[in-house]
Amino acid sequence: MNYKNCWLTLNRACNLRCKWCYAKGTEYQKKDDMDPNMAYDIIDVCNDLDIKNITLIGGEPTIYPFLFDVIKYAHSWGISCGIVSNGLQYANNEFLNKLIALKIKMVSISLKGENRETFKNVTGVDAFDNVIESIRMCKQNNVKVSVSMVLTEENIYTYLEGIKKVVSAGADHIHLSFCYEFDNSQYHKQKTSILDPKKIVSGFMTGYEKLCEITGGRFELFQSFPLCIWDSDDIKKLVHRKQISTVCQLLRKSGLIFDSKGNVIPCNAMPTIKLGKIYEDFNTAKELIEYIKQPDIQEVYKTLCGVPNKKCLICEDYVNCGGGCVCQWTNYSFDELMTTNGKN
Repeated sequence: MNYKNCWLTLNRACNLRCKWCYAKGTEYQKKDDMDPNMAYDIIDVCNDLDIKNITLIGGEPTIYPFLFDVIKYAHSWGISCGIVSNGLQYANNEFLNKLIALKIKMVSISLKGENRETFKNVTGVDAFDNVIESIRMCKQNNVKVSVSMVLTEENIYTYLEGIKKVVSAGADHIHLSFCYEFDNSQYHKQKTSILDPKKIVSGFMTGYEKLCEITGGRFELFQSFPLCIWDSDDIKKLVHRKQISTVCQLLRKSGLIFDSKGNVIPCNAMPTIKLGKIYEDFNTAKELIEYIKQPDIQEVYKTLCGVPNKKCLICEDYVNCGGGCVCQWTNYSFDELMTTNGKN
C-alpha cells in the first residue's frame, strides 16, 4: 500500500435522505459520530504515513459538532483538509466565516438534483435554492467551489440544467460520476443489471459538447464502467482534454478510509467490509502497515481488485481501466454487459 490520501468519516448523521446515498445502510444515526479523540489519533497515524491531505466525509460532516477542532488539529501537523458536503451549511454566515478563519480555501458541494423538484424528490428536502445560495456566498468570500453530481438513468438527459445553474452561481469546477451501489449480498456474484451502463454512457456523450460549453471544459468525469463499452474515439477525446479519471483509490491501493467507528474500510461504498480497527488491531502507522499485510486482509483486497473476466487481463486498456468499479460488478454481469453491447 502506498497511501496518498485519507478519507475520514466523521459521522453518519445527515440532514438529507438521498435515495442513492452510498451510506444509506448506516441509517444516519447520531450515535455513530466519531469520537474527536479518535479523529486526532487517526490524524496522527496519517501524519506518520506522510499523508498530506485528509478529506472529511459523512454522513454530513458540516453538522459534526467537532468539525472545526478536527480541522485545527490536522492543520497543526501541516495536513490540509477537504470537506465533501451537501453544502447547506455554507449559506450560514457564521459557519462559513469559521471555515474561512481556518484558511479553508476550497469546498466540495454535492448537488443532489438539477432543480427544486428533482432535488426534493431525491433528498426529501426542498433545499435546492439553499445550495445555489451557498455557492454564491462562498464565491463572495473568495472560497473556491467544486460541485459534484451523480449521473443516473433518471437524470442523464436533464442534469445539465443543474450544471448551468451552479456555474452561473460561481462554481469553479465540476466533478461528475456515474451512480454506483455495492451490493454486499451479491458480493462478487454476477447478476441481472439494475441499470443500463450503455444508456448512461450514450446519454453522457449526447450532452458532452453542451457540457463543455457550459463549463468551459472545466469538469472531470470519474468513469466507473469498463472502457470497452465506450467508443474509443470518445475516450481519446476525454483523455486528451484531461476530463476523465478511470481507476479509483482501491484499485491503485493509494487511499486510506476510516469509518466513524475507526474501522478501515476499502471504499466509501463498502461500510460493511471492515478490515481492521484502531485501538484493537493497530495503534500506530507502523502497526497499521503490518496489519494490512496479513494474508486474510490481502485476500480481501485481491478479491475486490479482481477483474470481472479473464478477457480484461489481455486487454490493452486494462492499465487505464482495471475492469471497471467492483461496485458496478455486484449489480450486473460481464457477459450480460458485453452481449448488450455486441462485444461477444
